[in-house]
Amino acid sequence: MSGALLEVHDLKTFFYRRGRFGVLRTDDYVAAVDGVDVSVGEGETLGIVGESGCGKTTLGRTILRLLPATSGSVRYRGEEILRLSAAAVRAKRREMQMIFQDLGAALNPKMRIYRRFHPRRRLRRGREGGGRSLHPHSTPPPRTRECGWRDS
Repeated sequence: MSGALLEVHDLKTFFYRRGRFGVLRTDDYVAAVDGVDVSVGEGETLGIVGESGCGKTTLGRTILRLLPATSGSVRYRGEEILRLSAAAVRAKRREMQMIFQDLGAALNPKMRIYRRFHPRRRLRRGREGGGRSLHPHSTPPPRTRECGWRDS
């Protein structure tokens, strides 16, 4: 995973429960993030999708060190984020951001996946403009059919 903008290796974030008298119990915990590996290159975008409560926000907050990691490694531009001082992390956060889900723009359950991710646009191949149109009611490219995407 060398040369990546962001590298996350075996990241874990556990929330320990408290026992009697407020003492942390290391044997009783919730594994919010458990063994995540991610590599994002320069110019790439990472989208994390999952059910409510599956750890998406916790993962993002742990990468930005807004929450403490239990173990693992987070490298941003080759620099280990989890080992930086608090002041250095604040400076690094100016270069990183997490965009939270906009509930108003979330996936519409009535809209097919293909239509959601392939809006009315014209795809072009090559510089000469010899492309084909992807209209919402056209047949999707064969690759999307293999993945189970269907046109409406």
